[in-house]
Amino acid sequence: MRKALLLVFTLLMLASFSFGIVFAAAQNEFDENGWFQNQNMSALKTNEEGASEFTLGGSVPTYNRTEIDLTKINYLYFRTTSGDWTAFHLIDDTSIVSGNGATWYPSNNTEGKGHVKVSALLNDGAMQLGNGYATPEQGIIGTDKGSPSDVDRYMKFAFYIGTGEGDDVSYLEIDGVKIVGQAGTSLSVKRSDFANGKCYVALQTFSPNKTIAAMGINEDPARLPEVAFQPTGLGANNSAGFMLNETIADIPAEGYQITAEKAINNVTVNGKTLADVQAGLFVMTVPFGDSTIQSIGLLPSEGTSFSWKAGDEIVFKNGFVVYGPTGTPLYQISRDYGFSVISVDESGNCNFIPQVGLTWNGNSGNFVNLNLSYEVPCTAAVSDRNITAVTVNGEPLNSVGYFNLATPGIVQILKNEGEWNWKDGDTIKLPKDFTFKDSNGTVYCLDAAYKAVYAKGSFSFGKDFGINDYVPVSVDSMKLGHYDANGNMYGMQVYFSENVRGELEANSDVAGQEWFHSFVKINGKTLAEIKAMNIGTQDAPEYPSVRANFEGENFITLWIDGRAGVIEPGNNRVGDGNIVTILAGIRFPSGYETTEEVSFEFYNDGWKPVVVLEPIEFDVQNDAVLEGGSQGTDTKKAFINIPIKLSGFTDIPAIEIHGSQEVLEHIMFNGQLFSQMAAGTRVIQYNSANVLQIEIPQAAWNEGDKLVFLKGMPFFVDAPTKVGASAELARYYILECVIDSDGTPRFTVTVTDSYEADEDISLDFAGVQKFLYDADKNEYSFQLHFTKNIRGDEYAKFADITNEEWIKNYITINGKTIDELLAAKDADGNVIANAVRVVFENDKFITFYVSKKIAEKDGGVVDAEGNILDKITLSIEDGIELPRGGKIAMGSNYKYELEFWCRDVDLSALEFSEVKILSVANPVSVDDDGNIAFKIYFDKNITEGPYLHINAGADWLSGVELGYTPATIDYLASYGFIRDCLTKILYNGKTIKELMETEADPDFRPINVVMVHYDKNELQIVFRATSINDKDGTYGKPGAYAVNIADPNPSWSITFLEGFSVPSMGKTSREYSFAYNAETKKFEEVIKEEVISEVEFVEVYYNGTKIDANGTLVLNGVTELDKNLFTIIFKNGVMPPWTIESGILKEGLNSVTLVASTTDGSGKTATFVFQVNVSAGENGGTPNVGLIVGLSVGGVALAGLAVATVLVIKKKKAGK
Repeated sequence: MRKALLLVFTLLMLASFSFGIVFAAAQNEFDENGWFQNQNMSALKTNEEGASEFTLGGSVPTYNRTEIDLTKINYLYFRTTSGDWTAFHLIDDTSIVSGNGATWYPSNNTEGKGHVKVSALLNDGAMQLGNGYATPEQGIIGTDKGSPSDVDRYMKFAFYIGTGEGDDVSYLEIDGVKIVGQAGTSLSVKRSDFANGKCYVALQTFSPNKTIAAMGINEDPARLPEVAFQPTGLGANNSAGFMLNETIADIPAEGYQITAEKAINNVTVNGKTLADVQAGLFVMTVPFGDSTIQSIGLLPSEGTSFSWKAGDEIVFKNGFVVYGPTGTPLYQISRDYGFSVISVDESGNCNFIPQVGLTWNGNSGNFVNLNLSYEVPCTAAVSDRNITAVTVNGEPLNSVGYFNLATPGIVQILKNEGEWNWKDGDTIKLPKDFTFKDSNGTVYCLDAAYKAVYAKGSFSFGKDFGINDYVPVSVDSMKLGHYDANGNMYGMQVYFSENVRGELEANSDVAGQEWFHSFVKINGKTLAEIKAMNIGTQDAPEYPSVRANFEGENFITLWIDGRAGVIEPGNNRVGDGNIVTILAGIRFPSGYETTEEVSFEFYNDGWKPVVVLEPIEFDVQNDAVLEGGSQGTDTKKAFINIPIKLSGFTDIPAIEIHGSQEVLEHIMFNGQLFSQMAAGTRVIQYNSANVLQIEIPQAAWNEGDKLVFLKGMPFFVDAPTKVGASAELARYYILECVIDSDGTPRFTVTVTDSYEADEDISLDFAGVQKFLYDADKNEYSFQLHFTKNIRGDEYAKFADITNEEWIKNYITINGKTIDELLAAKDADGNVIANAVRVVFENDKFITFYVSKKIAEKDGGVVDAEGNILDKITLSIEDGIELPRGGKIAMGSNYKYELEFWCRDVDLSALEFSEVKILSVANPVSVDDDGNIAFKIYFDKNITEGPYLHINAGADWLSGVELGYTPATIDYLASYGFIRDCLTKILYNGKTIKELMETEADPDFRPINVVMVHYDKNELQIVFRATSINDKDGTYGKPGAYAVNIADPNPSWSITFLEGFSVPSMGKTSREYSFAYNAETKKFEEVIKEEVISEVEFVEVYYNGTKIDANGTLVLNGVTELDKNLFTIIFKNGVMPPWTIESGILKEGLNSVTLVASTTDGSGKTATFVFQVNVSAGENGGTPNVGLIVGLSVGGVALAGLAVATVLVIKKKKAGK
């Protein structure tokens, strides 16, 4: 059954983000232990052991300022938090430590700049080695020896850097055990590798909020005195008490309760916490004969009581701290102390017997030796010949042998007479309730049942779990998708919810174990099946390498031989689409069992969980006939309703599901998938009506139209943007249209379990994907995709087709043919080897590899500084003929721009309508997280519906479910609408792109600073209130551009540059700017006004009559000149402010002066003087005639004037 990806990332994007972790802002200081206070870490504090305790932002390092003496053995005591990797580094330059996350391996990584000499990644029972052990090509390798057993406890990490001469070699060790890399790799770094002899220790966690406690260099932590429990305990219905081998002073008569976390969190009762069993931890003095004893143990909560029974157990875990009456820590235990109830008397009283564990020691002759988990008193051997609980091949031990405590740390199963003669299948069992005594008579019981099974000359030994004894464990996640080119192996890690490794050795390979290899599948094949594949010949068989290494307490690393062909390869990694399935039924020797089947799919460089979907079918039979139709008022669209029982599937009456990419990939119309069609297709679950409606962007159905629904099409119980699919189509349905004589379209239905969709798919280009860099080969790669299989049988998979005629004659990159690229030379004038390669990596796409050495002028993809070009093109000529499928008549042009491939459209040939920006609303909070939106309104619709997160870029939009089809995303990118959003919208002078780039992490850049949404005539610019970056320590902190709407005098301006285009094919014809006015408390449009630095009158007219300088204007009956009747032409066409002086007239001759002023603040003016001769009139003046002032006419030249522009607020007239 097909699997569908969970929409985890999409749901995250659509939900409100709310995180509560805030890191301290202190920075650039060192504490008393020498640790650096980085800006993205919690404030350094000293704990009770004297260690510096801190929490780092994800992947953000810190360092100790102590300069290491490389001639000596040095060490660091530190502990961290299990669950993800913590890195220990030796560096020779502290300037590389910044407040940003960093990847400091492999050794040639640019972030480390070659200054990270040693890197070791630590986790519980696991270690990976980077710089100093692995080659740059490997990056990291595993370990054969030295992995830490418990990173939550202080580890002594010692290191010595030798000269490399003779025996003076370098090494690392943890708690006295030297670290050995996989395949016996040793530390290769030498003293001379450290620049200027400098060396410093740096630490780093790969997940945020994981605490580290680190001492100063070569300093020991202040440890509490060690204490041990006496090997006995007493239980009653009101208590369970135990004794220590040390005393506690000043215990109050009534005793006291211990509530500290290091105590109560390290005690379990039958695996449950004290809170779960309603018990408290107390210290009491108890009468004992003529004296008293001190007891530490459990008391039931008020109103409850204990009811002990055989098999109950109490465990004090390693790290349990004993506190005094005042809360002062006094003692600490250094191992687990477990106690079991063996029997209970009639009064409910019982003894608690100390537990002890077993591990394998060896066998020979008449003995089988087992190690005890700790030593017990044994001054002489203690034998017991009456043991019946232990069995050999089902028979009681006393029938063939006896049990013996041989030494303080070893017990034996001995043969009564002669030697053991073991055969395959022979089994020794020791039950959990088995007890034995030491030489003092103290009784011990086993902490679990154990079993030893003989096979092929040796015993396997471990805990023996019954069917009901296994503890359920789940698969938490998968990580890695690594490709080891040296070994041609693919690596991936499976993480479990518990520490399932138990007592197995670190790095144990369990791929050959029946309990494991039949329960793990890679793309449908179990590990056992893969191991059995013959990749050689019949005469010389060869089998692939398959490993399953227990590299950590809670994870297994799978390594699969690339030669097996099981893994779909990617670009130096596991390829997209690979699926790993963990079946129910893995029974780990540690007593855990997987109880549910879980699958993960590799996609976009990570593993995503998948779910098994319920099968669903259309409610039609084979050869059924369905009727189609047309609907809509202004614009008709063809539709068809297909019966399907959905009313019991969900309570939501109708759900639009065409926003799901998975849906669009499973419906085909006339040989074209819906995902390849232009916008306009609709797919709606009318659940209450029990139909699925399909609508296509054509007015009516045509004879011969063909709809195909592919098996696996998903169905949903809610909108696809909210939930993942819950069901999938179980069969293929083919609907073929015939138009009746009355014009009614009728579809005949074919129902089938098999269908070759490829034959019905029209051959065409399907776009270009990927743009990846391979550092090892120093080349970039990208893929040209087709709608169907074009490889056929003509070429083998991975065939090199660089020199094929259909490639060389039809394809160009950055305007250069393949031949021209192959002839490119490097900076030294040498022809570049493999300058370009074209490989058939898949049936439906070919991959281009372009050397980074090719210069930009020769068709390369990077500039002289090695930066990827702003635009890279791939062009295919008309008429290319493919190996399978025939010719494609019309070629295609593509471009890589803004990190995405799209069509290269000639925008100059397109017609755009004008759109105008009307207003900007005051900012408002738009969600519970306090994110703030500025809403901008246009004079017409800029989209037909919501276009969310358009600023995030086409690549990001392609990976989330927001209702975008691939065709829509290509349209937004190809026509420049995404580019304009990023580069032609400005907030406070910065483009959206510049604002986004203030977020350093590309994973968070699309959504962590600013988001832009389009919806009909509204555009929103939304600023995130607090950071959601959980990697760099900024979680929950206000961003640099967080908007404070309570600010009484904010500085907010929003600008749209001229030529800003929108998806409705509209474009602004001028620049629009708006600024917030604190006085009016609203946004007002900002206009550009000339600053005039020179002014000169050229021509002056009054009511159409030209006036010469110092000339005379004759008027009849006018008492005052009307300014509106003047037409004045100034030099260079400027329009300065001007006034009329002496404009009041009297009968006779009047002198009038016009004064024009500059606006640059210089105070310069120009004057125009003339005379007005007024004669008596009858009508009292000349009617007002509205003439336009300041028109530039008469061919006046505009050059030569220095004109600057400034922004002023345009005041609107009242009532306008």
